[in-house]
Amino acid sequence: MKRALQNLLNSLDKIASEHKEIYDTVVREEIGYAIYESFVIGTTDFQLPQKFGMFTDEANEQIYSVLLQFLTDPEVTDTQSQLLTPEERLVAFQNPNIKSIVGTTYEDFFGHTDIS
Repeated sequence: MKRALQNLLNSLDKIASEHKEIYDTVVREEIGYAIYESFVIGTTDFQLPQKFGMFTDEANEQIYSVLLQFLTDPEVTDTQSQLLTPEERLVAFQNPNIKSIVGTTYEDFFGHTDIS
């Protein structure tokens, strides 16, 4: 999962270099919701949205592609099936030790969700 998460962060960094709105609250909430529903909760009928609050269709498509690649990565699907609870999956995703090449963490793009 660590490699897949680092790849996700690197891909989001690349998008952010041209689309600063990726750091806007609405975008962070949309991509965070997609990860939460699909990976953390594991909602079987969840459909990855086509829009994430980005300013252009192209940027929304880039986000969609990056998230889809992450969610279908064998490392991610294996982790999802091995970790039995949403809390365990959330902890795995919110790993502060995984950083992109430029030093961003999950929190820069997704914020932080407390385990309750």
